[in-house]
Amino acid sequence: MSNRFTESLFRPGFTAWVLLPCTALYWLGWRSYEAIYRLGLKHPQRAHPAVICVGNLVVGGSGKTPFTRWLAEQLTARGYSVVLSLSGYGSPRSVAATLAPEGELDPAEWGDEPALMRSYLPSVPMVVGRRRVLAAQIAAERFPGSVLLLDDGYQHLPLQKDFALIMDVGTPVRYCLPSGPYRQPARDIIRADVDVHRQMDPARVQTLSRRDGSRVSTDWLAGRSISLLVAVAQPFWVQYAIEELGARMTYGQFLDDHDPLTAPTLLKDVPRDRPLVVTAKDWVKLRRRTDLAGIEVMIFDYEYEFPENLVENLVTRLDSELAARGVQPVG
Repeated sequence: MSNRFTESLFRPGFTAWVLLPCTALYWLGWRSYEAIYRLGLKHPQRAHPAVICVGNLVVGGSGKTPFTRWLAEQLTARGYSVVLSLSGYGSPRSVAATLAPEGELDPAEWGDEPALMRSYLPSVPMVVGRRRVLAAQIAAERFPGSVLLLDDGYQHLPLQKDFALIMDVGTPVRYCLPSGPYRQPARDIIRADVDVHRQMDPARVQTLSRRDGSRVSTDWLAGRSISLLVAVAQPFWVQYAIEELGARMTYGQFLDDHDPLTAPTLLKDVPRDRPLVVTAKDWVKLRRRTDLAGIEVMIFDYEYEFPENLVENLVTRLDSELAARGVQPVG
């Protein structure tokens, strides 16, 4: 996504200035929470010998899940035993931490992101739930010698992490919530082991596929009138990307992030004479509906791509950081 478009989404306005006192209170609350651990009043728990966190400082839409998927693929290809930890936001399984069963996951029970991740990484064990310490304990007990890879959780201080990779989209508004998009002060990026966007400059490769999984060139969108149904953190990023590829949106529904997409009338007004473009995260929920007959569904997604030398450099650094802590993961 271009910097110009990112900046247009996070440009400060009158409301942001009005909310600055609330932002100051939020900042103070975060620093107070953090101080409890910095002063040694509480200590993060070493619940797993090798914990890698892919996190962010802003709210949603920074690419954590695609990057976590890429990193899991890279580590697995190099012989590591990898276990994923996801929050399962908004699902019944998010309350504690549970080892997910094998096979396709119901997003209504496990959450849309775990269901999506399972579709990409069917053989990688996954623990779902917000209690990250418990998730780490489950992974350590059930999969000794593994690397625990957290999708999000950088702000979860009770769990000791060995290596932190941060997805910072570089917005010009550097305020904490609610005036800005930051969940913790923006300057904290300097504490991360790797700032992925700035230090490694990953390329986002856009993909398009049909409901049967077959890939289609994104050139297919050029000149077409399409419908768009999106329930992600930054839906206008999807619209912008689709229109940059030459498509013209003539009907659109933008819903809240993690919306279950189960409303009976959700597809009532969707035109049947043009393709319906959805994100991969939304498709794992929509594919269970029985009222898609007559609608040509196209799934829009993106993957990260790095030069091979950057892949090797990152994995080498991970090895070095973990070895410095006396950790020797096994494949």
